[in-house]
Amino acid sequence: MSNIYFHSALAKKTCLSVTMAAVMAGSAFAGNEPYLTHFQQLTNDGNSIAPQFSPMSSNAVGFTHSKYQGIYLLNDVKKAIKALRARKAELAMPEELTSNLGSGFKFAWGPKGKRILYRIAKKVKSGKAKFGGKYLKHALTMIDLQTKQHTDLSGEAEVISVPRVRDGKVFFEKDGEQKWVNLSEIEMSKMNLNTVTTETLSIVEKDGRIMMGEKTLSDPDTQCWLPALSPNGKNAHFECANGLYIYNGIKDKVIFLGTGTNARWARNSGQLVYEKTTDNGHDITGSDIYLVNYDGTNQVNLTSRFGGIARRPTLSADGKTVAMDIDGNIYTAQLKGGK
Repeated sequence: MSNIYFHSALAKKTCLSVTMAAVMAGSAFAGNEPYLTHFQQLTNDGNSIAPQFSPMSSNAVGFTHSKYQGIYLLNDVKKAIKALRARKAELAMPEELTSNLGSGFKFAWGPKGKRILYRIAKKVKSGKAKFGGKYLKHALTMIDLQTKQHTDLSGEAEVISVPRVRDGKVFFEKDGEQKWVNLSEIEMSKMNLNTVTTETLSIVEKDGRIMMGEKTLSDPDTQCWLPALSPNGKNAHFECANGLYIYNGIKDKVIFLGTGTNARWARNSGQLVYEKTTDNGHDITGSDIYLVNYDGTNQVNLTSRFGGIARRPTLSADGKTVAMDIDGNIYTAQLKGGK
């Protein structure tokens, strides 16, 4: 990658001023209520969004660019923080894994942090390609982070869903059919594209409804999408036109959280983080990061006193660090309290 990826952003808030404002915001919470503190900036290109920690370490994070263009990897978060502080960002450049159209939307880490799975859009020869239109073909692809080898998991299709990784398998929809691949079968000669059965089915979106097996979890009159099962397989969250929902599988109960999007489970399945945005009808004018328990209790605004527009949060594997994007840059912050 060229060194134009990082640039001077002195016209905006400096890393120090944003960090100090966030630290002050974190310290304002009282008692044991969860809060964020020690914000650290990882990028300063103004074009980076949607971070995801490696499932093995909070020192490795993947992210994408505006419009979910491409996937980038920082293998050493601590080094990136130090480089930005020293104004030597070129010493900790992110690695470009792919620049493919839309590949950064809901990409997924493999179970041991050795692979990343993502959708690609392929232009066909006939006609002009349009995103989401009839002149694009899609496929689910996996990149090995050591060898940099890309493997086609699905074959081409009109529609491929975002990947969902669980129990060493990746689940996805291909032209309306539920499929899965065993990620240990990394050689194409051994890899089988399996059709989902009731035994392997987790949670899917079908015709705007959220289904778990034969059971419909969502309101049939409301369009819903992007279901995500918790790591322990017992609960789920999904988005609908009217807001964010949690399914508590232990009590077989659907819980409405209100406005919310871009939710992500903690690895221990006990909590999830998500964003609540405000807008003026055209642009997003504000956004806060929330933390909530798996059963919908104890919703906490983690950024209520922070002035930035914090979006697309994710939790580290140990649950101690939150990553997010703020004004086109990736930040991390320490999650404290709540015990």
